[in-house]
Amino acid sequence: MAPKQVTSSLMQDEHEHEQQQANSNVNLTEPLIINTNTSPNGITETEAPQPGYNDEIADMTYSRRIARSLSWFNWYHPRKYKEKAKSILDDGWAYFEHITLARHFIPPEDRTDGALDRAEPGEWQIPTKLYSVWSTPHHQLGDFGIGIGIYFDTTWWLAFITFFAGCISTYNCYYYYHGDYTTYTIQSESESTSSGQEDLEWFLKGSAVCTDQIWVPCIDCTKSQWDDDGAPDRYAEAEAVSSNQTLVFALHNDCSAAEVANGTINLSTIAFLAISLLFMSRHQRKTEVNFDEDEQTAQDYSIMVDGCPPDALDPDEWKDFFTEVSESKVTMVTIAVDNAPLLKALVAHRKLRRKLQQPEYLKKLRVNLGWKKRLDNDADVREMLDRTEPLMGLDKFFARIGLGDDIRSLYVELIRLNDLIRDLADQDYDATDVFVTFETEAGQRRALQEMSVGQCEIFWNRSTIPRYCKFRGTTVLEVIEPTEPSTIRWFDLSVSNWDRIKGLIISTILSLVTIAGSVAFLMWRVNSGDSFIALYIAAMNVVVPAICKYIVKFEAHPDQGDRSMSLYFKITIFRWINTAVIIFLATPFTHTLSSEKEDLIPHIYTIFLAELISAPLIATIDISGFFKKHVLAPRQSNQDDCNACFRGAPWELAERYTTVTKLLFLCFFYAVLFPLGYFVCSAALFLTYYVDKFCLMRVWEPAAHIGTKVAEMNRALFFPLCILALFIVNSYHYARFPYDNLCATNQTAGLEYAGSYTIYTEGNVNDEYYAEYVTIYANDTAYKYCDQDILSALKFPATSKTQSDDATWMTDDQETLVDIFGWSGFGGVLAILTLKYGVMTWSYLCSCFRGTYEPSGKDMKINFSSLDGISAYVPQIRYYAKENFPLIATNYEDIDLKFMDWEDPDGGYEKWDLRHEIPEDLMKRLKKKRRKYLSIVKHYPLMPSIQRILDREMVRLLEERSDIVSRSGASKSDSSTIKTPKSARSRAYDSP
Repeated sequence: MAPKQVTSSLMQDEHEHEQQQANSNVNLTEPLIINTNTSPNGITETEAPQPGYNDEIADMTYSRRIARSLSWFNWYHPRKYKEKAKSILDDGWAYFEHITLARHFIPPEDRTDGALDRAEPGEWQIPTKLYSVWSTPHHQLGDFGIGIGIYFDTTWWLAFITFFAGCISTYNCYYYYHGDYTTYTIQSESESTSSGQEDLEWFLKGSAVCTDQIWVPCIDCTKSQWDDDGAPDRYAEAEAVSSNQTLVFALHNDCSAAEVANGTINLSTIAFLAISLLFMSRHQRKTEVNFDEDEQTAQDYSIMVDGCPPDALDPDEWKDFFTEVSESKVTMVTIAVDNAPLLKALVAHRKLRRKLQQPEYLKKLRVNLGWKKRLDNDADVREMLDRTEPLMGLDKFFARIGLGDDIRSLYVELIRLNDLIRDLADQDYDATDVFVTFETEAGQRRALQEMSVGQCEIFWNRSTIPRYCKFRGTTVLEVIEPTEPSTIRWFDLSVSNWDRIKGLIISTILSLVTIAGSVAFLMWRVNSGDSFIALYIAAMNVVVPAICKYIVKFEAHPDQGDRSMSLYFKITIFRWINTAVIIFLATPFTHTLSSEKEDLIPHIYTIFLAELISAPLIATIDISGFFKKHVLAPRQSNQDDCNACFRGAPWELAERYTTVTKLLFLCFFYAVLFPLGYFVCSAALFLTYYVDKFCLMRVWEPAAHIGTKVAEMNRALFFPLCILALFIVNSYHYARFPYDNLCATNQTAGLEYAGSYTIYTEGNVNDEYYAEYVTIYANDTAYKYCDQDILSALKFPATSKTQSDDATWMTDDQETLVDIFGWSGFGGVLAILTLKYGVMTWSYLCSCFRGTYEPSGKDMKINFSSLDGISAYVPQIRYYAKENFPLIATNYEDIDLKFMDWEDPDGGYEKWDLRHEIPEDLMKRLKKKRRKYLSIVKHYPLMPSIQRILDREMVRLLEERSDIVSRSGASKSDSSTIKTPKSARSRAYDSP
């Protein structure tokens, strides 16, 4: 019998159990009174068990071992002789290894599939172990979240794809280095030798650098033309030998233009990249399903009602409604209310209260204000404020600029927040969103299928769905599958659409201003001939994303996935422009194929080198984290402040994605000029993969289990644009060869140019530093100025027709390649706009008039209540308040605490309960008034007998599935989806 059938057969007994619970005198949805001696659930601190990690030395990180050794030295640990100081530091390291870093349960010896089960942060009852940086398999990274697993999968794939693309492009490297592309003659007394790129720096060999640059007569060139191009060094004048006439010369790149063979190789590379990216996208969609099936989460069992009726605050009403719709048991209901101002006030009050409880502030209270009495409540604080005088004059000014202390103003702010909380808590709040968790995946899927409707039907509240699928028989609901519980931003759920739009507009404007400022700075430094451009670009790639993270705070997003998409879009635009486009626009056009350090191709290599070294090095060293762990932590006087030094380095999945796409875009943008970039990009991606894997398991703070929104944006937007950019940019690169703005004429130099000259560039006559020695023969070809920079002229597409009739510079092969790439790019633009984005637009329009829900993956036939280590939708403040643990913003007594995705072994959950910030007398009044001032969570547990039956059935099914996999010879990666919850087996055979 499947779990779904078991559930159906026992629904009647379960319903009777729930009726008995509802008829009892205890109302579990109401908050309880909180005092300083007893926790909200009535358990005193002395009743709680005393946990401990008891880590073995061999299981500790090397940093912790080093810290333990150094703790004996006073210069490292000044507080080592004080009571509990050493314990506080070691407990801080334990916090880092058991809360911040991810751990997995130690698998039993008889387990042969190699799969690892991730433990909750703070797990201490069952032995756990840190994930190994090197031995953790690639497919296991989905334990950290589907989005994170897909990120590493993307990086791994792209590293191999770019490597093989480089192998295909090896011929182009050979052509540039050994072919007839560039050849110049070196004259000596004894011999005349021919050399191509042999005298170039090693990293420029195989690139499009042209070493064969010669001075030619230019019959119509003027100095202003070259000055306007930013290349006065390519223009020179000399006096004629036979007259006083001024002769004009220009520097010509006498290198071969692109040949058909080069273009064929590039087309083959693009075809390989397009096919590889297509297969990678298909592979990732399957991987997403595998990751989802491998990790059973609350998302697999839950639905979200987006924009519910404001007065729908009764969880029992929602439970009954969705039980009828899904014909399945509802296990948990969470109702979010629009109480963001109250939550912000509670968080601010908590921060300030804890700050004033520190010994140094209590000392300032006695010394600065002369107040020696205890401040146990608001009345004591108000009395203190009445009897003390505020700072005035210069003392107040110095305190505001940080040169003094104004302890009294902090207590004034505390009273203001307390009064604000009294006002905000004593209000009625409307429901905004509802999360409903079913006992089975089948129940969730049936509910989504039954209530899948179009957006217009929701807007007009008209639909053909059955009456029982309409809330209260009249309201058409928008029901969707939610993101993971850890990604929900409870503050922002109640923000109106108009406020979201305003925040988005403000952040977009600020982002554009930031990008424009950084572009202006880099353009200025490039035009100034600065030799540290690559370092500036690498620094900007670190600084500006940090600014973007701050700017995104102006936006309101319902979950971290939406926020990541917004951040990804902003950082991607900046990094593409900053890394690839700025240097392209700022470098003078005629300096594209030159080899000096201020020219384009040397800049490309130095940018690659900076990205290859600087970014991984900065991430690995983690200077800020090192300072906090080894300098600040040993000097903290209490455990919470010490733990705060071990939270891990902040990071964003969106920012890591942009690191990968930045490297890929830089590689593709300059593939024609620097084909070795494929290999450098591949090396950088491999290094990024392993460095990020190390940081994920040893450096970074815990990340929310973000879904696949950023990965989907990559597949839908970035990858098609990359291939399109390859066609378009290649066409322009081919069209602009030889990058010297000179066209050959039908005329010869004539007798007036014949002779040997000493010419001076940039108008520096008689300055030997700028002297060039030129010999011109009468039959040498004369040249004229012609603008080859068709990109600056905004000519699209780049084809051979962009040349004017009186100014042609392309060879026949060059024209063929330009036409192929130019029209292919133009066709690609039309194809993407009409097919891909046209299909996306059509799908969106269809979703306006009909439901589009389709289940993903297979039903794993595992009951929600049978799973341990699974989180539920419990309102918690994770992102607004930087605390050692999330702040609980609801009545959590009504749920099984196993559904919390973290555990504080020292302070428990009551330590992080925001209801402690509400005055006790107000709590009593709120209880009498039955105020719903916090979001509501209600758990509908199974009867113990039913729970045991379901656990036994689940264990049997998993054992059968394991036998089937063993007989079929499935690989370890296939069998990794078989995971028995760690306590299901023990519960299944417990005596009643």
